[in-house]
Amino acid sequence: MRAGAGFSSGTLLPRLDFPAADEIRSEIGKAAPAPVGFDQSRLEDLLTAHSEVPATGGSLVEIDRMLELREDLVSARSSSAGDNGKFDLAAGRILWSWAVAVPGEFGVPAVWDFVALGLVPDLVSSRFDLSSPSSRRDRLFGGSRRHVLQRLWRRWRVLGPEIMENDVLVEDDYVALFERRLTSERPQVAQAVARALMKHAGSSRRAYTRAFQRHLMMLSGIVAIDDADPDSLDQVIHHIDRSIRQDPTS
Repeated sequence: MRAGAGFSSGTLLPRLDFPAADEIRSEIGKAAPAPVGFDQSRLEDLLTAHSEVPATGGSLVEIDRMLELREDLVSARSSSAGDNGKFDLAAGRILWSWAVAVPGEFGVPAVWDFVALGLVPDLVSSRFDLSSPSSRRDRLFGGSRRHVLQRLWRRWRVLGPEIMENDVLVEDDYVALFERRLTSERPQVAQAVARALMKHAGSSRRAYTRAFQRHLMMLSGIVAIDDADPDSLDQVIHHIDRSIRQDPTS
């Protein structure tokens, strides 16, 4: 990733309007499982004719900056040599780094429609088989927790670089953490759970992850899991870990 990469504070990112987004989703579906190509002239057209920007102040990003973001993501795909996990980690870091000064913009679903469908349609259509309508609904609609790119950014935003750069968590761990609101919407809880999972290595890791989340959900209905009280949260985490180690089938 280039030095100094990232959008400046006050920058507004384009929102892709629904008709244009739906047209590109349809094109991706017709081409699948083959990826679609990238057309810079179409990107320019989308930016000028099919993007919506709120009247809240700030300046719309210049296309050159968007192309720099694209270049970083394309480079991550090339250097991953077909390793999807490696690409996901690198792409998440890139998106998180670019979004540091404008996190609110990256919380807008239509911004993700523009990034995924306008800026890097070739990358997103090569990451998953998007032949089925359900896969496109999950992966290509901004705001979906399974969105091909937004989910990667959220991992870095919620868990933070200290956890992510360890590269210990696997896809099952991310699914367990981000499919449930208790952890996906509460960074301190998510980070505490992630650290517990990272300490548990070996072939039983998957079963441990599932058991941990099951215990956490059950406890959340009995006691308040307070992410504003680190000591209380630590006690909950240690209690769950101890319970699972004493009875792995619990």
